[in-house]
Amino acid sequence: MSSKVSSEEMNHRLAQLCENLLKSLVHNPDELSVKSSRHKFTVLVSDQDRGLVIGRGGQNLRAMEDVLLLATEYMPKSDTPYKLPSFEVRVNDSE
Repeated sequence: MSSKVSSEEMNHRLAQLCENLLKSLVHNPDELSVKSSRHKFTVLVSDQDRGLVIGRGGQNLRAMEDVLLLATEYMPKSDTPYKLPSFEVRVNDSE
């Protein structure tokens, strides 16, 4: 019997995965966090690490989208079709 998850739960799980993966790329992992909303993942990061998260020409964020899309294939399905949120990268103001 397969269980189904809500879109909010799927966003939460994917945001956690995204945060864990991105923390391995940056110099200041304690200053990185990912907040999820219905249509957007907001990545809060130190100014020093912003370029590492984005990557040249956005390649790191595009790769992250690919990983998250693949991860959705292994998660319980939701009742409604799931669309991966877009990314927004912001400098963390708590520095």
